Amino acid sequence: MIIKTITVENFRQLKETSLTFDKGITILAGPNNSGKTTLVNLLKNIFSKDKAKYSKEDIPATKSKEWIDEVFPIFQSELTTNCEEEEKIENILSAIYPKDENTPKKLIETCIIKIQVDYDPKKDDIRNFADYIMDLDDSESSFYFMYEFKFNPSTFSELLAENYDKLNTRLSKLNGNVSKINIAKDMILDIYANSLVEECKFCDKEYPALFITWFFYRY
Repeated sequence: MIIKTITVENFRQLKETSLTFDKGITILAGPNNSGKTTLVNLLKNIFSKDKAKYSKEDIPATKSKEWIDEVFPIFQSELTTNCEEEEKIENILSAIYPKDENTPKKLIETCIIKIQVDYDPKKDDIRNFADYIMDLDDSESSFYFMYEFKFNPSTFSELLAENYDKLNTRLSKLNGNVSKINIAKDMILDIYANSLVEECKFCDKEYPALFITWFFYRY
């Protein structure tokens, strides 16, 4: 049984990168700043018990800038109203993550890692993996998993409440100062990144087309 392929989407500079493993040694080669170290560290983190915390630096720079430029006016507007703190937080969350399913959510495109594990049906004991076989084609001998970081609205609200006073103070003293604006934006991005939780699901080879359940969820 071997990990056959891993595809990483939307992690730092890795927009969509696939790695295919050989049965022997797999060599990862590329020019400087092409993402080799990023990929290796990400894989180590996924398969390690002691996981590094997901941070705003892990979000692709273009996506984090697009998102913060879109939502920053929402924070400025809501936090300067005369409402109570809880209502302000609820209004911000509703603007970013509306309860109405027909209203688009203002979220950053998530980081997704797709993993294919191949097995030899004649040699490998797959009893412990039987629940993860989602493809009914007898010619298939693979498991497919999707590992991603998903936005958790409850965690977001909690973190926003914890940082409310500091963020409110910073937003009230911007006065058009670019440096102060960037500090406030970084703080909001930190809150967002810390609101992302890991989720791993098993699926068929189409990945997003079929999700049955999840087996790992960690705050």
